Amino acid sequence: MRRNSTIRFSTGSPCTIPRNRALRSTDWYKNNTYAKLSRQREKNIPNNYENCKGASILLRRGILIFIGFLLVLGNTGPVFAQEQPTEKDVIEFVKEGLTYARKHGKEALFIEAMNPAGPFLRGTLYLFAIDFNGIVLAHGGSPDLVGKNLFSMSDKGGTRLIQEFIKAAKTGDGWVEYYWPNPKTKIVGKKLGYVVKLDDKCWLGSGFYLSSLN
Repeated sequence: MRRNSTIRFSTGSPCTIPRNRALRSTDWYKNNTYAKLSRQREKNIPNNYENCKGASILLRRGILIFIGFLLVLGNTGPVFAQEQPTEKDVIEFVKEGLTYARKHGKEALFIEAMNPAGPFLRGTLYLFAIDFNGIVLAHGGSPDLVGKNLFSMSDKGGTRLIQEFIKAAKTGDGWVEYYWPNPKTKIVGKKLGYVVKLDDKCWLGSGFYLSSLN
């Protein structure tokens, strides 16, 4: 025998509902609640998808930026364009040029020395190659000088800088102080140049400005 369910309202009078109806009401409540939750989950799925998609895009962008930073870091070597180079930086820079010439040939080095996207243009640092007669073979700062004879050239202080460079290169390597236009600012500044003998016909050099204001 089925028992009836009794519900007492606020008035205090009891109301008897057959048990089968009470069960059906309970089942309807459960089913209706599950339906609401399912609809809510379905509504949230697109939002969750969009959130995950946005996070994935940001992650990929972050990875690309990091890779780009590493590439720039690898291309600039030990010297950053924003930093003031030191004597050690210049020596290492010129030695890199020597190593490249020995591996790929000096003609290949001359080409790379004037390549705007190459490894031998780093801020105010660049390579120049001149033979022992004073003829420019490569110049990263002023490519228009290639082919010109600068043997008798003097800077604003009266220094015959090419002749001084040749004297230093003939001893193996050396430093020369001179004035030269900054390729970035076009201002003539005092510079300390380092040169090293490349072979019996020419020498290789670079330098840095003694004042960061230049």
